[in-house]
Amino acid sequence: HYGPARRGGALFITPMAPTTYPFHEVQAQIGSDNRYQGMFDLSGPVDQNGTILYRVTGLARDADTQTDHVKEQRLAIAPSVTFRPDKNTTLTVLSSYQYDPQGGLFNPVPAAGTILPNINGKISSHDYLGNPDTDRFKRQQFTIGYLFEHAFNDTWTVRQNVRYLHQDIQYYQNSIFGSLAPDQRTAGLFTNNNDEHLSNFTVDTQAEAKFDTGPINHTVLFGFDVQRVTDNISRGFSLGTIDIFAPDYSDVAYVPDTTKQYIGQTQYGLYAQDQLRYKKWTLTIGGRQDWARNSNTTDGVASDSQQHAFTWRAGLSYEFDSGIAPYASFANSFQPYAGTTFNGTPFEPTRGKQYEVGVKYQPKGYNALFTIAAFDLRQQNVETNDDAHPGFTVQTGEIRSRGFEAEARVSLTDSLNVIASYAFLNQRVTSAALDDPSLGKGVPNGSPTNMASLWLDYTLHGGDFRGLGFGAGARYIGASYGNTANTFQVPSHFLVDAMVHYDVRNWHFAINANNLFNRQYIAYCNSGTQCYYGSDRSVIGTVRYQW
Repeated sequence: HYGPARRGGALFITPMAPTTYPFHEVQAQIGSDNRYQGMFDLSGPVDQNGTILYRVTGLARDADTQTDHVKEQRLAIAPSVTFRPDKNTTLTVLSSYQYDPQGGLFNPVPAAGTILPNINGKISSHDYLGNPDTDRFKRQQFTIGYLFEHAFNDTWTVRQNVRYLHQDIQYYQNSIFGSLAPDQRTAGLFTNNNDEHLSNFTVDTQAEAKFDTGPINHTVLFGFDVQRVTDNISRGFSLGTIDIFAPDYSDVAYVPDTTKQYIGQTQYGLYAQDQLRYKKWTLTIGGRQDWARNSNTTDGVASDSQQHAFTWRAGLSYEFDSGIAPYASFANSFQPYAGTTFNGTPFEPTRGKQYEVGVKYQPKGYNALFTIAAFDLRQQNVETNDDAHPGFTVQTGEIRSRGFEAEARVSLTDSLNVIASYAFLNQRVTSAALDDPSLGKGVPNGSPTNMASLWLDYTLHGGDFRGLGFGAGARYIGASYGNTANTFQVPSHFLVDAMVHYDVRNWHFAINANNLFNRQYIAYCNSGTQCYYGSDRSVIGTVRYQW
């Protein structure tokens, strides 16, 4: 697929499509913070010929969290069915429903009292600074769509992917913001009531052709996609103050939703791509034209904007007989955003430009993969948190990101596997924010320069304890700035994880421990009063049976 995506990568979500073979799994989990979870996944052919396939996946979870008064609950089910009337035609209908009665809450804490000194003491990862009697996050979501594919012959294949998503969110929270008073205990209080109903409809129609022109093999893809997003929001908020060491909400009135906002966005995209293979060379080149229209109506006041852009990308790689494959690529992007800032300013599209060079090495006859890549990425109009108005965003003028990433996946023996990675990131704000020029040209907050990880797994494949395995690893996240003015830093942190697993016949048993030594740490900060704790130690036991 060659669709819209911002530079720097996109998260690809693979749907739970039916399998051509019988597959059945049930799973149960129990763990820290009173976590209880059950899951099932059933799939396979309905008839002997395999012309109809099915799959249904379900999950139920109930858990407390490390933060007092905050729970996480989820019920989800995802049925799907595939029709294969002949070897050249496939139609898969996918659907899902998810209900989060309590979806957890963000719990901002101040830098003073966590990573910086506070004359009044410390605030732990368990302390909730909101109002447990009123705060909530409730969500319902359902999706339905289909994946259609038909091959006319060895050359031509057509596809159409359709998805409709609807989401209802009820959100109410009291959270601190601004800056602490000189007494280091009085903070601004932002009370936000948000009732949101979002719908997203996407259609992507494409054709693929595979053919040769002399010694060159072509895989040509071209298509047209349409995306329509609508969002109806009822919102209300109020400002006040709160004592973060002795929160008292008895005088804080319940905030009704007083503002009505409608956000709509329609985007059309026409794209084409050709992947050319000549001997050991592969050249990929593609282009895309986008047209987008955004509309916003807030309390009867309407605004409308239109944008369009042409973007393209190209990549070249060469595969040596030794397993070494160097490559180079260039891409630019166009990502429109619906909605406005707190002040009603419509968002500008995010535009990006990325250069990347790298090498992949997969030794012949050896289970290992080594990769290293260096990149230079520039993005304009990047969304960033609005320090003065929690829940809203502003846009930074331009962010430049340079760095490199290296990863190794190696089987040192039949029993010992190692995964190691390191990333270096040098980010700078190279032009000021559109809404707030005072943000300056510093380093974006929450962007560590260095990150590294190491994971080892040793599994026995023989003897009386065959199937028993042990894993251990470490994660390092370097220091980052805690605000846009770069006046303080979030310290680096080093975390250790471990696991034990055992496979016997159709059974799988595992115990996973994250943050084994229970280090309390701040993961990132958006401002002096918008810091967030990372996960405390969690231990989860899993039992899975497959047949």
